[in-house]
Amino acid sequence: MLLNLPKFIAWPEAAGTPARLCVVGSPAVLEALTALHTSARAAGRRTPLDASEGLGRDCRYVYLGDSDSGRVSLEALPSDCLVIGQGEGARGVAVELVRRGERVVIRLNHQRLLTSGFNVDARLLQLAEVFGES
Repeated sequence: MLLNLPKFIAWPEAAGTPARLCVVGSPAVLEALTALHTSARAAGRRTPLDASEGLGRDCRYVYLGDSDSGRVSLEALPSDCLVIGQGEGARGVAVELVRRGERVVIRLNHQRLLTSGFNVDARLLQLAEVFGES
């Protein structure tokens, strides 16, 4: 799911560099993303994201594991960094991934996305739960 978000959320400006997903507080997610990225490249396919651990200046996405959502200073991140959190009500994130039974539901903070200049594809808006609308 994380690897496909760049297909549905456009950044405020056209970016020519690959999007880096920085994972904080979830080694299992980082390991899974790294394995997916490696196998895709081995098969000759491009992947929209390159994952790394921790925060860096080149992060376009930041995924906060549930244990770290309250410990990371979101104010220090650039305004064009898309913050994704695990769980409903994750503090200050634009996209929430919420497990409900066997499903993972995408929740979009519409107001945060708009004020940061992101454009969300209509298909994702139809699939996701949208909150924070003005």
